[in-house]
Amino acid sequence: MTALMMKQQWQQMAETNPFFGITSWPEFEDPTHLDLEFFWDIGRTHARNLLQKVPLRRSEQLSMVEIGCGVGRMTHYFAERFARVTAMDISGEMVSRAQRYWRHLDNVRFIEGSGADLMPVADAEVDFVLSFYVLNHVTDPETVLGYVHETGRVLKNGGHALLHMRVRDLDAWSPVRLRSRLRRIGRPASKQLWWNQGVTRREREMKTDLIGQFSKHDAWHGCEVPWPALVDALARARLEAVWTDVAELGPTEFAFLVLRKQAP
Repeated sequence: MTALMMKQQWQQMAETNPFFGITSWPEFEDPTHLDLEFFWDIGRTHARNLLQKVPLRRSEQLSMVEIGCGVGRMTHYFAERFARVTAMDISGEMVSRAQRYWRHLDNVRFIEGSGADLMPVADAEVDFVLSFYVLNHVTDPETVLGYVHETGRVLKNGGHALLHMRVRDLDAWSPVRLRSRLRRIGRPASKQLWWNQGVTRREREMKTDLIGQFSKHDAWHGCEVPWPALVDALARARLEAVWTDVAELGPTEFAFLVLRKQAP
């Protein structure tokens, strides 16, 4: 699937219900009866939990890129923590809504991205890159690996990233070889969804077939990235892993990678 096709599918989902497209919980299946403050609060909690894993210093002086900002669910929290935020999304509808919701944030620029790169962000322009529950929806592993390359391109030397994606073939490389390529890397499996700590769900049953509608799109399902290919891509991008986690949710394995850009 091309980036243009992914863009078209996410545009359709955003026009149907952007909130469910971002957080596919029953609480957000009906956009006409939406607790928007609850939605923003969840984004704030997720953003805070994610940033606790990254060794950032004096973030109020730093700049960042958010890959897949949606309607700004987490962006508003990043705006409080960082000097400048570039928030990108593949869907023009998502970006348009985010600009309306957060037009008062003068340190944020919202950009509709191509779905394949981080242009127009310049080389070595930012201090931090984050992507959460976004790259797992990309339909082609090579495109995900392209975002790894782009992360390395836009980061300053010594800058950090937190990337989250679906992976496979974790047993393809021995632990010794893994450690030789990525320091302090292992394969811990999260029994708790640590990124959800502090979130109080309002559990209820789905009342619509919204999941069925969204599941018709390949961009909803995304892809898994082969672990050996990911390790090679990180090395080529000069991204050193400083913390990793693998969360096993049923048959799916999600990798969380905190990375540091190395000097040449």
